[in-house]
Amino acid sequence: MQWNGPAFIARLRTAADEGLTEVGKHFAGMVKRKLGRGHGGTRSAPGSPPNSQSGFLSQSVTSTKASGGVCYVMCGAMYAMALEFGAVIRPKNGKLLVIPISKYARDLMRESGNSARAAIDRYKEANAGSWQMIRTKRGGLLLTRTTSKAQGRGKKRTSVMSSEIDFLLTAKTTILPRPFIRPTVADAVASQECSEFFNRRFRKAMGL
Repeated sequence: MQWNGPAFIARLRTAADEGLTEVGKHFAGMVKRKLGRGHGGTRSAPGSPPNSQSGFLSQSVTSTKASGGVCYVMCGAMYAMALEFGAVIRPKNGKLLVIPISKYARDLMRESGNSARAAIDRYKEANAGSWQMIRTKRGGLLLTRTTSKAQGRGKKRTSVMSSEIDFLLTAKTTILPRPFIRPTVADAVASQECSEFFNRRFRKAMGL
């Protein structure tokens, strides 16, 4: 029997990379599953993983093909770090940030190409005569609209008026952490799922 050390080591490295690639794919899937779903557009509580709204955050979680014993799992959404660790956000252009509060406002922002000015213009036009601006105690501004909802039937049918808060205009906003990557790391270590994925793929690559 002839021993070819360099060839065997190269085979080990290739098998290890294949195993790490599988681990990366599995871990990226675990990160995506950590995001909240079926929440009706509401936001998650600070300290808990964020609720998926548009799906962009989940879609931006990817993994690389391992090389040299290294595999990267990445989150490409520009706001991912702010969600994970928290942040203080200030406007780059203009004096006020425009923050959509309600699902209606967030939909308007998406339909307006994430242009705050265009979203506000559409908001004012769609709610002419029913929207108003209210100043907060901290100097911010709230854009609200009056809505009506019918209740009851027949002669007892009435219209109930209510005020909906849609946008907040403020000089800065503090985003409290809603970690989703670090809890996934803790789960992966505790469950040993990643080790099992690595071992299964490594053994297959080695023909064991």
